[in-house]
Amino acid sequence: MRFLGLFPSYSLGACLGVLLYTGAAVADVYDGGCTGSSSVKLRIGNGGAGQSGLVKELSDRFIKNQTDDCRSHNLFKVEWVKGDTTETISNMGAGKVDIGITYSAAAEEIAIKSGTAKGCKYRGNATSGMPCFGECKGHTERPCYTFRDHFYLAGPKNNTPEITSSDDISVTFSKLYNAAENGTARFLSRYDKSATNIKDAQLWINIGQVPWATAYSKWYHQYVAYPVQALKAAILLEEFTITDRGTFLTLRDENEGLTNRAKIYKSGDKVSELLNPADIIISTKAKGETDQLAMAFIKWALGGEGQAVIANFQKKDKYCLYKGYPGGPTVSPSCKWDIEGQSREPDRLDGQFDL
Repeated sequence: MRFLGLFPSYSLGACLGVLLYTGAAVADVYDGGCTGSSSVKLRIGNGGAGQSGLVKELSDRFIKNQTDDCRSHNLFKVEWVKGDTTETISNMGAGKVDIGITYSAAAEEIAIKSGTAKGCKYRGNATSGMPCFGECKGHTERPCYTFRDHFYLAGPKNNTPEITSSDDISVTFSKLYNAAENGTARFLSRYDKSATNIKDAQLWINIGQVPWATAYSKWYHQYVAYPVQALKAAILLEEFTITDRGTFLTLRDENEGLTNRAKIYKSGDKVSELLNPADIIISTKAKGETDQLAMAFIKWALGGEGQAVIANFQKKDKYCLYKGYPGGPTVSPSCKWDIEGQSREPDRLDGQFDL
């Protein structure tokens, strides 16, 4: 693996990543394609699904659903507030976000118990399926399980750790650790308190390693950036990283030549530890019409129309990015799942790249 010549780009890339990430949240606004005067009535906080375009697709379709295909006089807009799970929950507490699409059940449960957010009513011990709307005796309040993304362990094709398809995730990370300690592999972490960062930290801790602790391991690349930018950096620097399917396919749609330089070693549809459930929670600061609209969004998203939007969300290469929640409405996606070109044997890459 070639690290010489990459360090100048590494330093510049890390600095740029921090500068980009620590700026104010970037918001986009969606109107469902409706024309006429309207204002923002719902604000959705999210990171990866916003970058992939799913938040836009859900927002536009929800607006059309609520306005009779734009024929209603009560038109409105939905705003996407960019932020990872930690930022989104913080924004909810500050009243800057009405709905959070987040990826950490523990953080969501804490937000609900602390009064920052509220979730959905599930009967008994159910954690998925359609929740109860309205009166529901004996219910438990939990985050609203909405769809499934899938984490990937991606890295350079030369496979210096010698990871095999039969390796479980602990063996995989043990091999990765040994290769990194031997100087033949590096690992990029977003290191930003995002759900992805929490996941990679869990995977390292599960094999008894904390490479970010003092003195932190030199092969552990702390690259603070949003999902697409972090994956791009990992590929260019030939480093292993935890990313997610939605991010991988979003970058593939933008630059297939770049993603073809990487190999997916483990994926959440085959390794349970890499499943990435996405939940919705509502800010308790959302009141009146906003609270009603937020609840209507959840009910719509968990219903047949919303789940069809999620299951059929795809890029130009016709790959599905996500799956609906377990026990939800039956949907037959029009897109494909298995990613072509990811089953071939890894080969050596040559050449150097700059961030």
